[in-house]
Amino acid sequence: MNQKHAVIDLGSNTTRMLVIEVMPNGAYRLAEEAKYTIRLAEHMGPERTIKPEALARAAEALRLFKAICDYHGVSSIRPAATAAVRDAANQRQFLDALEKRTGIRFQVLTKEEEAYYGYLGVVNSTDAHDGIIVDLGGGSMEITALRGREIAETASLPLGSLSLTERFLDADRPTEKQLQALEDYAQIKLKALPWLEEWRGDEVIGIGGTCRTIARIHQRLVNYPFDEIHNYRMPPGEVSFIYDNLKGAKIEERRAVPGLSKDRAEIIVGGMAAMTVLLRYLKAPQLRVSAWGLRDGIFYSTFLKPPVVPDVTKFCIDNIQRLYRLDKVHADCVARIAGSLFGQLQEDQGWGEAERRLLWSAALLHESGYFYDYHNRFNNTFDNIVNDTIFGLPQTETYKVAVVAAFYGAGGIKGRDGYISILSKEENKTLRRLGVVLALADALDRSRKGLFRQVSCSLSKSVVRIRPAFSADGWIEAKSAEGLAPYFFRAFARELVVEPPS
Repeated sequence: MNQKHAVIDLGSNTTRMLVIEVMPNGAYRLAEEAKYTIRLAEHMGPERTIKPEALARAAEALRLFKAICDYHGVSSIRPAATAAVRDAANQRQFLDALEKRTGIRFQVLTKEEEAYYGYLGVVNSTDAHDGIIVDLGGGSMEITALRGREIAETASLPLGSLSLTERFLDADRPTEKQLQALEDYAQIKLKALPWLEEWRGDEVIGIGGTCRTIARIHQRLVNYPFDEIHNYRMPPGEVSFIYDNLKGAKIEERRAVPGLSKDRAEIIVGGMAAMTVLLRYLKAPQLRVSAWGLRDGIFYSTFLKPPVVPDVTKFCIDNIQRLYRLDKVHADCVARIAGSLFGQLQEDQGWGEAERRLLWSAALLHESGYFYDYHNRFNNTFDNIVNDTIFGLPQTETYKVAVVAAFYGAGGIKGRDGYISILSKEENKTLRRLGVVLALADALDRSRKGLFRQVSCSLSKSVVRIRPAFSADGWIEAKSAEGLAPYFFRAFARELVVEPPS
């Protein structure tokens, strides 16, 4: 039977929960998520005590989370508390009172554990290799330095969005003097980490509510066509532009900013100030946002053995294949045939490794739309891939995979002209051609018996001749491939000749 597991992150500003469903075949999916703004670190003061009002807000949120877990029949809950609870002088009293009200006992993460789980969330969902992971929460900024996808250094700084706002800024409209004091303070804290110099010029990968908010605001500003923020990239100058606009606005004006939630408007300036200082200090070429972070890392720490996957894109595609119960043997065969065809057309078409990876990904997922409705399978395939996050690929590349996977069918994708228009004419031409290559590969395993041994292509200005070699009678495969000649001609402006099996 399927099992569901919950992970709760009791943060300084917000508490969040994931409910993840794990299938018997090893596939997993997000079943539900919930969040609640609890401002746990609010008004802690120099005595560093969590106030009764914050305890009441946390207990109310956790009772809601527990009801959600009961509904889902969750078999395990991993509750973790971070900076506010870790630093609280009344930590024991707070945890006891919270357990008495909710029945949930939290593990208080050390700074090292918090950095490690954030690292697992990022490294198992992006292709990040070298750089700085920054988890900018309400109470602290956790910094993790990557070298070769492994942790090299970690640090925890008191640069959380809520704590900085309370210490330095007026909630309504900060003054220039207040902002300068905050920025100077952040600069001092960063300079206290001498090892950070080694990562100057590397990218910054941001996790946490502030970073997700920056991405959403930026997407609205540039009319980004997707809602997905995972793996979204921004130049540091544009992060500074958003910061400059927000810091001069009143709180009611910030609440009206597209992409900025009303409950974060009060503390966003403090968080953005810290992030902007960090980007400038490191001379980072970009801020990349990861929607996967601490909670996902806690899940991966028990779900994955070992806890770091070597190829995040393959890991993700394997999971999607299991979720949709795809014929993996057929998909692997189609990917192999498509790769062979690609290699022989590559030089003629001017294709590179980027196009090869698109075709490979599309081949492995080209039947995901069959899961719902065979007759609408191409549109469903397109929707499934666009709406699923493929780790290691930016959303624009995921979109291209969806186009190739859906174009492979004779009918292609219907009613998607608005989507296609976001690509250039040259990109559309390339994707249509890759889709036809995928169609040929699928046709050459039409009987799903793996009869294919090898294929050779000979090219002229007007004809592409394919000579398939099969381990047995491949008449069905040859006829299926031959039927694609009209689509091949429309895409390549060349006649397709499929020689019969010998």
